[in-house]
Amino acid sequence: MKAIVFSAMCLEAAINDYAGTHLETGYFETHLSSLDVVSKWVVIPKLVCSNQLDKSSAAFGALKHLIRARKSVGTQ
Repeated sequence: MKAIVFSAMCLEAAINDYAGTHLETGYFETHLSSLDVVSKWVVIPKLVCSNQLDKSSAAFGALKHLIRARKSVGTQ
């Protein structure tokens, strides 16, 4: 359980930091911080570099699986 929660927290912190580094000051907090983690990983790279994760990739599937696992840990 700890590994699942910590891994999900690290991925969310990484995308939040990436957005904070590459987007205008306050833009992330005002418009993007309330998005769910998966949506952040779709939207933020698109805004920053006009490219997004391939939603059919194994990495994207693993991200969604990890977030579902974190939610299920929270309901136990």
